[in-house]
Amino acid sequence: RVLMRLAECCYRLNKIDEGLNFIKKIEVKTYSKFLMQGKFNDLQKKFEDAADNFEEALSLYLRDVKDQDKSVTGNI
Repeated sequence: RVLMRLAECCYRLNKIDEGLNFIKKIEVKTYSKFLMQGKFNDLQKKFEDAADNFEEALSLYLRDVKDQDKSVTGNI
């Protein structure tokens, strides 16, 4: 959780390299990890990588989250 929060702060501050380093340290594959990684790739204009990350995030969200929020799936 701490690493994800640090990555989110880096995203808001546009500190891409620092944020990606925090993301890489997260070992568990969660939808939020891939969603944040996609956001960083989008900032870097790596749109194909971002799309892959968003696709993985959606897949994990649909698989792992029991009480799904349609607004989350729509935003991913």
